[in-house]
Amino acid sequence: GVVSRLVKNREDLEVLLGLATGDLRIDSQLGSPSLRPRIFLMDRFIDDRFVETRKSMIDRAMREDGVNFICLWIDRPDGSAAALSGFADFLSKLDTKEVRTVAYIPTMARGAIPLVALACDDVVMHPDALLGGKTDSLTNEERSDLLAVVNDNIVPLKMRNRALADAMFTPDTAVYVFRNRQSAALQYLTESDWKRLPRKEEWDREAKITTDGQSLQLTGEQAEDVGVARGTVRDFQELKRMYGLEGDPGFAEPSWVNRLIGVLASPELAWLIVLVGLAGIYAELQLPGIGIGGFVATVAFTL
Repeated sequence: GVVSRLVKNREDLEVLLGLATGDLRIDSQLGSPSLRPRIFLMDRFIDDRFVETRKSMIDRAMREDGVNFICLWIDRPDGSAAALSGFADFLSKLDTKEVRTVAYIPTMARGAIPLVALACDDVVMHPDALLGGKTDSLTNEERSDLLAVVNDNIVPLKMRNRALADAMFTPDTAVYVFRNRQSAALQYLTESDWKRLPRKEEWDREAKITTDGQSLQLTGEQAEDVGVARGTVRDFQELKRMYGLEGDPGFAEPSWVNRLIGVLASPELAWLIVLVGLAGIYAELQLPGIGIGGFVATVAFTL
């Protein structure tokens, strides 16, 4: 009799209390004395090398510069589902007591890109920006990988609505609006989610917000209405005022080590280095004892 009800997650608690989707959120830095922000621009193709570089940049910024506010500026990027899954997994596991992550979307984030936004603590969008849609190119295996990150990490750790998150990557997920009879609060659930509610008779099903055969796509205003986005802003200056950021936060840039690794990882240069190494071995065989060819070959193959 000490506990009045048992709930498995944040969604169950919202439903039990008759609250709307997104009413409960983690805000662990309300008492933080100062925010030390850093912006990470995501406006290009996101592959494994991009992800590994940004992960090391974020770790270094937190460890060496004391950064506790990370803004991912997501502006029309594209990327591989595997790389995005790894990056979202990394972001979702960052300790909210140490760093706050915010996804800023001024234009659009489609395909598998929304996974990265959902893995952040907050999503902030332009009112007319688009989140979701255009998942036709994803394979079934890629969808499974994305949903695994959603259900294992993003939903429990970042308190996201499971039905809405799933619908962004699976066109066959039907999400409905359910209204609480007493509080008039709105929840967004699938039919199976509603049937599992302990007191489902208190919730009336209304309109369907998904389109058959299409993954869920939301504008900034719609994302705010359903609790996916914390709010909408017209520009970055409004975002700064929303969080009380002072000055002009700096953009994170790859270090010379990251740049060197990126250059060395290019296939064209890799073949050139291999040829240099083979030439060094040939020279050493033709002129034994001098050692210059062997030294060149050793450096080339080490690189």
